Amino acid sequence: ETVGVKDVQTKSFYGNPRVEIPKKINSETSKDLVVLGGSGRNAVERMFIGSVTEACVSRVSNDVLIIKSEEEILNYRHILIAVDGSEQAEQALVQAIELANACGAQLTIAHVLEQSQKTQDKYNSEAQKEKAMVHNYKQTAENKGVKAVQALLHFGNPRKELPLKLTVQHNIDLLITGATGRGAVERLFTGSVAHASLHHAPCDVLIVRNVN
Repeated sequence: ETVGVKDVQTKSFYGNPRVEIPKKINSETSKDLVVLGGSGRNAVERMFIGSVTEACVSRVSNDVLIIKSEEEILNYRHILIAVDGSEQAEQALVQAIELANACGAQLTIAHVLEQSQKTQDKYNSEAQKEKAMVHNYKQTAENKGVKAVQALLHFGNPRKELPLKLTVQHNIDLLITGATGRGAVERLFTGSVAHASLHHAPCDVLIVRNVN
């Protein structure tokens, strides 16, 4: 209220927070974004808050923003969006574009191919198709007004490359990823990327679950 929020409600309840918080969130369907801390002030709080955050990421039907930054005011300057061609990744891209425009941030659009898919000819048909995908997304972002956009096709283990390497290499302060991917296998795959980001990314993480 002090900083201008017009409608603020507070609620307290009893029970196991890893169960009760996701259950309460899911019961209130009007909420479309859940904001959670990534850790607490000490070892016990880090374990406690981290476990509640992971429970919410796994169980709520809403988008989840995990805050790891210790800045009092969030001002994202470098946003990384992980894409895989799925409907949910494209919905996440829409949100990434909106945030990049709102913050005046640089947007990096990245797709990571598993290392096993890479051949000696890096321009094989699979890589060419995925390269075209990320460049089409780049064009979409530019058409929507994002001033600084780069598209990356990267090889390796996406569960390591996205949260651990690309975030550091590109000075990322917000990593955005979908909660699911293109199919049953991809859902497991992309979901593992989301959870790897939750645990290992040094920056804030936005996990997109809603598809409008």
